[in-house]
Amino acid sequence: MSTPTLVAPKPADDDFEPGQLFQAIAGTSMSSPVMAGVFLLLDQLHPTWTPAMVKSAAMTTAYQDVRDNDRATPADPFDFGAGHVAPVAAFNPGLVYNAGFNDFLGFYCGSDARNDVFADPDATCGSLAAAGVPTTVEDLNYPTIGVGALAGVARVKRSVTNVLGTRTTFTAAVQNPPGLAVEVSPAALALAPGETKTFTVTITNKTAAVNDTWRFGALTWTGGGASARSNIAVFPTAVSAPTLVAGTGASGSVAMKVTTGYNGTYTPVAGGLAANVPLTGAVSQDPDQTFEECTDGQPGTTAKAITVAAGTAYVRMSYVLGTDDDIDLYL
Repeated sequence: MSTPTLVAPKPADDDFEPGQLFQAIAGTSMSSPVMAGVFLLLDQLHPTWTPAMVKSAAMTTAYQDVRDNDRATPADPFDFGAGHVAPVAAFNPGLVYNAGFNDFLGFYCGSDARNDVFADPDATCGSLAAAGVPTTVEDLNYPTIGVGALAGVARVKRSVTNVLGTRTTFTAAVQNPPGLAVEVSPAALALAPGETKTFTVTITNKTAAVNDTWRFGALTWTGGGASARSNIAVFPTAVSAPTLVAGTGASGSVAMKVTTGYNGTYTPVAGGLAANVPLTGAVSQDPDQTFEECTDGQPGTTAKAITVAAGTAYVRMSYVLGTDDDIDLYL
């Protein structure tokens, strides 16, 4: 959908063409109110459903015959999410994926944000795990399935609830991502009205190249005339390891789990840590707010030369502002 939009003569956003005051823009500015209306209708029809159940109904009944922004290339799940909403189908999804407040806390436990969200991550995440709440990103009971680093084999758990109102047997059908094999256990679920059961999705790399590209597939449950589809997105890797581990003190060790996705010998190579080297500077106001080239003397930019030693395996940079200014970091 599109709507007339007032834009500046010199817009900073690449989605707008310079030199025009009004343009027809399609995107979230219109999809957001459409989804709000769909959610209100679903809430009116199913007032006892949780927000997660309403969202699940809209996602699992969407259709994927969607084109990319060029209006020619077929879009993928990273373009359209679950797909294009189908309101009438969403009224009767058959199955829904439910999640509550603690489930999303468990999601944070498996993410790099855990230290920012929780005052005591180990204690909080430990208590959630003891209560049976999944504490990995992949196991959040979400209507899609994503594995950001598939090293050989990954197992993901999900739970579904029958909302048809009658006892129904739902059967799983899988669209395998290219080069991968997806197995659902159990492959059939007999559910009474309102009953919830858990299943496991096992994803195995058969022939897919590692560290290459994301691969997409789908899992669809059908039964009682209803159908609930979940997109699957997987990135095969040779090695899977945490992106960040933390520790304190001048000595000691931190345990981390490393998984390999190939047959052969795995030989880690240790690298020493370098000291934090702060750099300071000031940035003047950019008159046209358009980044062109970061060179000293250009208004709105400040260049800092950073020497990286030969053989360095990893470099991490960030910046801290003492004000609320919006400054971008280019490398």
